[in-house]
Amino acid sequence: MRVVFDTNVIVSAFIARGPSFEVFEHCLVAHQSFTSLQIREEVKSVLTDKFSFPSQRVEEIMSFLDRHVESVDVSPLEKPVCRDPSDDLILACAAAARAECLITGDEDLLVLEEFEGTRILKPAEFWRFEKERLE
Repeated sequence: MRVVFDTNVIVSAFIARGPSFEVFEHCLVAHQSFTSLQIREEVKSVLTDKFSFPSQRVEEIMSFLDRHVESVDVSPLEKPVCRDPSDDLILACAAAARAECLITGDEDLLVLEEFEGTRILKPAEFWRFEKERLE
């Protein structure tokens, strides 16, 4: 399965052991995971500015993402979908990756439930989605 993670899930995966970490780790092993330059830049910014991660640790995380998550080129959506333009870039990444699933904690994305064939789920909801997909 092709999966895209929103910034908040990637950051959470590196900050705490919880649903985001478990789903992120599982998908890196069992599925194709995708990101974009925009998501990577936002991850780097959040880790540095919001959580004050040391620059060496941020570079280690970015290097890890480079090795384990494929980057896709993203074109802006033809028309806005979300009130926050950065959320439209997450949707554009999912579309460019032809993702079956977008994993996020962002309520503005979650209310959509689906975008151009991509299911939009919370990390904790992913397991049920995967189980149903395999049945």
